[in-house]
Amino acid sequence: MSITLKDKSTRAPKIGTFYYPWYGKYRQWMSEGHNPPKNWASNFLPDLQSSSGFNPFVQLYDSTDIRIIKQQLALMKQAGIQFAISSWWGQNSYEDLAFDNILANVMPAADNPNPNLKWTIYHEMEGFSDPTLDYLLSDLNYIKARYSSSPSYMKINGKPVIFVYNAAHAYYDPLNDLDRWKQARAHTGFFVVMKVEPLSKGADPADMDGWHQYNPALGYDQQGSYYASISPGYWKWHEDARLVRNVADFELAASKLASANVQFKLVETWNEWGEGTGVEPAQEVVHNDADGPFQPASASYDNTYVNILGKYLARISREVPTDNAGQF
Repeated sequence: MSITLKDKSTRAPKIGTFYYPWYGKYRQWMSEGHNPPKNWASNFLPDLQSSSGFNPFVQLYDSTDIRIIKQQLALMKQAGIQFAISSWWGQNSYEDLAFDNILANVMPAADNPNPNLKWTIYHEMEGFSDPTLDYLLSDLNYIKARYSSSPSYMKINGKPVIFVYNAAHAYYDPLNDLDRWKQARAHTGFFVVMKVEPLSKGADPADMDGWHQYNPALGYDQQGSYYASISPGYWKWHEDARLVRNVADFELAASKLASANVQFKLVETWNEWGEGTGVEPAQEVVHNDADGPFQPASASYDNTYVNILGKYLARISREVPTDNAGQF
């Protein structure tokens, strides 16, 4: 049965995380000339299969691997995550096919450890170009036809949800972005959640269904009652850390997130390892492209961040009441 989250209901905190399904063998890990498993495009090595020890050949995972996805689902349940926002780069892209695999093959599986988790899409292209209205309509109609009938696709007030990465780029106009998405929403009936930039240009908050910000360089961020977000750290390879990991700071942020009176409570991110913002199990490595192979810089932090999230958020997820129809 599809569960519909009611907009702005105090009964249903909406706890989500940004999820990246773009990894392959060794897709994404080999960005900018890296040569996995000797070296890879991150200061971290995922540790979902810790029994293998420090073994990049095994631990640099493939996002289409059903075993990996089920491990991630079990950890999201432990963390109190209610929905995942999956990075999406267009029709029939690698990320689209990975998303299809999740909804078609993983979520309906009898051994799915987290069957109540909902999924939505993060429309990334808006942050790198100005897609035309026709382009947006094509994407949204494709998403609606292919995914929205799934009981695992997130809906609010009966409408399929989409998040939009309307970030700055060349010739960027936040109000133009808003206008195109308002038209696309009117034509397709989506519940659209945009980044907050149009608000700073005088947009009426009521012009969009919801608002969020994507800025994992901040340990805690909040804007009004629209959203609050937390991040464990931000450290992209070849850069100094923009947000140094500190477990005590993260726990304080998680506590604050749990009590925030907002429409969306967001964890940034689940597994964006290029920028080093993930909360799933991993360990820091010595990023040494010249001499490689990479070596562990510290022990795995294992479920540290997942456990902290679960401490503050899982209770909220469990206490959300439902009516006889199974709806929030």
